Amino acid sequence: MKCFACVRESPDIYGLDNGWGNGYVLVPRTHKLFGMHTYDVEKFIEIDVPGGITWAEGELPGEVDDFEFITEKPKDLKDYWVLGFDTAHFGDDSSLDEALVIRKTLRLKKYLELDKFSR
Repeated sequence: MKCFACVRESPDIYGLDNGWGNGYVLVPRTHKLFGMHTYDVEKFIEIDVPGGITWAEGELPGEVDDFEFITEKPKDLKDYWVLGFDTAHFGDDSSLDEALVIRKTLRLKKYLELDKFSR
């Protein structure tokens, strides 16, 4: 099952020396986690991302143009559920740079494409 991935740089809104930004994976309607909220999604995720999954919604948190798709972009974003993580937690630091956020996002995408998540 094909998923899509994007990232976004985040400002230092908490005054912490936090990481570079956020990573998001868009999963299709046929995905087992489609429609689930963060507290439910966490029960199924066995992969480490900074701070765990902190976003599970029907849309990206902000304007689409603010996101850089690191895979191709889906034709219609409304057909996807968005799962994501951020690097603005106490204890996250500037070593969580853009390259690491991209790697973690692509790793999460690959994990979420496994057959065990098909309905």
